[in-house]
Amino acid sequence: MPYYVNGVVVNEYFGFFEIHRWNNPLFPFSFHDDMITAGSCIGDNWHESLEILQVTDGEGTLLCDSKTYSISAGDIVVINSNEVHKVTSDTSIRYDCFIIGASFLSENGLDITKLKYTTIINDERLEQLLSIAFAEYSNHADPTKQAFFVPAVRVATLNAILYLSCKYSGPFVRKGSNTSSEVIRTGLRYINSNFTKQITLEEIARSVGVSKYHFLREFKRYTDHTVVTYINILRCEYAKHLFGSSKASVGEVAHQCGFTNLSYFTKTFKKYTGHLPSHYYKATDKKPAHDT
Repeated sequence: MPYYVNGVVVNEYFGFFEIHRWNNPLFPFSFHDDMITAGSCIGDNWHESLEILQVTDGEGTLLCDSKTYSISAGDIVVINSNEVHKVTSDTSIRYDCFIIGASFLSENGLDITKLKYTTIINDERLEQLLSIAFAEYSNHADPTKQAFFVPAVRVATLNAILYLSCKYSGPFVRKGSNTSSEVIRTGLRYINSNFTKQITLEEIARSVGVSKYHFLREFKRYTDHTVVTYINILRCEYAKHLFGSSKASVGEVAHQCGFTNLSYFTKTFKKYTGHLPSHYYKATDKKPAHDT
């Protein structure tokens, strides 16, 4: 499912699980460049989105799902959905980073949870297609092209991903489902798809196929959060989105986010956002009766 908050991509980490949030559901993309110097690194992380790096200068090392790759200028690096990865360099390395939300790919018939892309690619045509997508993105600052900015990026991105999928993908072969990382990934996918419902720890563990206690222990180890904390943070972030995009009351938003008790929602929301719900409540004809 798409991540719940609309925002130019915002990254939030739970352990090394990275959440991507998008400002516009029609624009689930992030374009940026990174530079890593000697001794520094982009730390271990993983996410549902597809990530593509175009190395523009220098050389370094990619650690991806326990495999090590040497990467250098000219390489196109594809990090598959849910692959734990890290980039390091003994000297320096610079690359353009393109993150594509799983929602965009699935709505165009590409289930990246069932596809395995080649990790290191050298292909002039793919490089050109990705460059077109980057160029379209750079038009966001041009007022004369604002009207067509979003569809232009979507089309350019789809062209690049279709070429990539046709030439450099195969069926994803699932690893042992009882490995700790797979347990957490499966559990997180279940939570991300059901956090607005009244889900229980037993249901989550059952969806993964392990005991509740085993899942709770591994979840805490991987994310540094309890399951309840993780669900509450997701619900509060989703509430912020609803306050900004609908005229629903505080009580209605709480219910839509999975909270059954308004007082608990208010307390939890303040804990994780630093503000009361009324801080985000959109000024409409319906104002809150008191500061909840």
